[in-house]
Amino acid sequence: MPKYRCTLDVDKEWVDRFNLIFDVDDEQDAESEAMIQVKENLSDYITVCIDEEKEIDVQSNTKEQIQREEDRSKRSSKSDV
Repeated sequence: MPKYRCTLDVDKEWVDRFNLIFDVDDEQDAESEAMIQVKENLSDYITVCIDEEKEIDVQSNTKEQIQREEDRSKRSSKSDV
């Protein structure tokens, strides 16, 4: 049975731009409304990355993680243009 490594890629730009104003009775209602918005648009903020793992090797996993981070940085830089 194959094994899959699941990691999360958080779009920090979306998170940083999260700035909504709610016309509600109190702070708790505002927080609830904000969480509803996040849940409804979760795929805008977080992406799940799936990689099939043939063999668990700590050294190669570290290399893969470094490569994945470099790839994400490149994608992020391209979206800034």
